[in-house]
Amino acid sequence: MRAAALSIHTAPWVVPVSRPPIADGGVAVSDGRIVAVDEASAVVLVVDGREGLHPVLATLGPDATADGFDAAMQRQREMARSKAKFKMEQGLEYDGAAFSGWQSQPGGNTVQDALEFALAAIAGQPLGVICAGRTDAGVHATHQVVHFDTSVERPLSAWVRGVNSHLPDGVAVRWAQPVADAFHARFSARGRRYRYVLVNRPQRVGLWHGRVGWYHGPVDLAAMQDSCGRLLGEHDFSAFRAAGCQAKTPIKSMWRAEVRQCGSLFIFDFEASAFLHHMVRNLVGSL
Repeated sequence: MRAAALSIHTAPWVVPVSRPPIADGGVAVSDGRIVAVDEASAVVLVVDGREGLHPVLATLGPDATADGFDAAMQRQREMARSKAKFKMEQGLEYDGAAFSGWQSQPGGNTVQDALEFALAAIAGQPLGVICAGRTDAGVHATHQVVHFDTSVERPLSAWVRGVNSHLPDGVAVRWAQPVADAFHARFSARGRRYRYVLVNRPQRVGLWHGRVGWYHGPVDLAAMQDSCGRLLGEHDFSAFRAAGCQAKTPIKSMWRAEVRQCGSLFIFDFEASAFLHHMVRNLVGSL
């Protein structure tokens, strides 16, 4: 296997160790993603203390690429879903500071990558998850809802404490339960809620770094509250979406938009049918 044909991915739960060169290249995987191939420096990245040739890689031949591996893993997940007997729902909380957002990326280091790796360790097979709403890099969650299909029977404690034992610090499963086949974490969701906390003082934050926004200039609470009222209802929020937003439509229904002050803290609460990429942080910045 040619190391040059494969991408190198890293993640917080991957531990680098030195060892002699491995014949045909050293490979370790995280949720079906090749996380290390490096014959030149004889360094192998080990996922959760395990390394070796993934069985899917063995079917791809000596010219396997990371893209080909991902495609093969996706086919395997789809096959698993077609044979699934159960649908499970989980509730998650996570600190987004250490992750590159929710959605799986070629470089790994996302909440979805971490969760699917942990689920695979419990199920003994790849499992794909779908969330209620993708979060951006640095965004935290207290009640993110996901679902997955599986043919594997496990006690509920395995889908909570068992999965947590394979998750990195900063992300945890709070609960799990079986749901009806018709349930879908994204399309069954009735709404999404975001809270943004802003510290308004001359000095930058230290203790709350990564947890709050900071602004040192004067803030007009009454003007912001008046503007929040104008956001309610169904509107085209194109002006508040990121340039790379992939949402099919910018038209969303805003049910709640409030801001209140508590000392030097300004707390913004938004509830809507859905949110666009960077929409909440752009709304707060505009207010």
